[in-house]
Amino acid sequence: MYFEGKKIKNEKGLHFITFNVVEGIDVFTRQQYCNVIVGSLKHCIEHNMLNLHAWVIMSNHVHILASAANGKLLSEVLTAFKKCTAFKLLEVVKHDPSEIRKEWLLTIFRYKTNAARRNLSYQFWGQSPRPIELTDGYMINQKLNHIHNNPVRAGIVEFADYYNHSSAKNYVGDDGAIEIKIIGDIQ
Repeated sequence: MYFEGKKIKNEKGLHFITFNVVEGIDVFTRQQYCNVIVGSLKHCIEHNMLNLHAWVIMSNHVHILASAANGKLLSEVLTAFKKCTAFKLLEVVKHDPSEIRKEWLLTIFRYKTNAARRNLSYQFWGQSPRPIELTDGYMINQKLNHIHNNPVRAGIVEFADYYNHSSAKNYVGDDGAIEIKIIGDIQ
């Protein structure tokens, strides 16, 4: 099975996945765009398609640690997530009167579609690295730390659990924006 050209060998495994916005555009600096990602992740969880273990939304990319739920294929869930979020995010760009970058954003998204020679009007998500299957405790802890410390490394917050667009709060026992499946400390 493939995830937009990125082969997933073990559809039942736990994977670290990155979704990059085309051209590294800082879209997720506004709450309305983050709300689309949070809502879409909740939808995937509620409809038993996705087991979400960790996540973070940064200004121009999203990281998740996830596996497919109830016998679903992870590649299909990820493809559906990307298509759904791209459509919803583009709708926000097009119809939000407070979006002063509207024309610029749509021009970039349209250009990237033409450059990729796809039969789409706009391309929101860019090329992302291949999903990485996490096969042992070391890899899992490494990616959990990477996800949760991303906002700290970026200088946005001093402590990971202060960042609202991540699962770091869940891992310190607080309620996060999304209910996730906590991964225990694996050594």
